[in-house]
Amino acid sequence: MNTTCQGRVVIVDDESDVRTSLLRIIEKRGYTAYGFENGNDALSSASKS
Repeated sequence: MNTTCQGRVVIVDDESDVRTSLLRIIEKRGYTAYGFENGNDALSSASKS
């Protein structure tokens, strides 16, 4: 499996277990992943970048 960084992925899910599982899967595939509980938090983080 290729573990070099392929890009960035944002996961937004209000269920912590689902969000954590998705983050782990995506990171194992070589992506940089960011998890947020809701859309407002994700957008706030994106606007700071």
